[in-house]
Amino acid sequence: MYPIKPFQSTDEEWFRRVVKASFVMRRKTLLNNLIAAFPLDRSHLENCLQNAGVNPGMRAEALRVEDFI
Repeated sequence: MYPIKPFQSTDEEWFRRVVKASFVMRRKTLLNNLIAAFPLDRSHLENCLQNAGVNPGMRAEALRVEDFI
């Protein structure tokens, strides 16, 4: 463990839920995994990911920790 985390989430519980949901089905895209895990409209979630600079068509394994934060 790090004495000081290199990246800090403002909501640790939410961060863990998103990361866990992102890896449930490893071969699915990030967008599809998140849609299955959270009751959000597909277009809304896709816009949120794009606004965060994350390609919704990527797989979770291609993202960095800071991308999730």
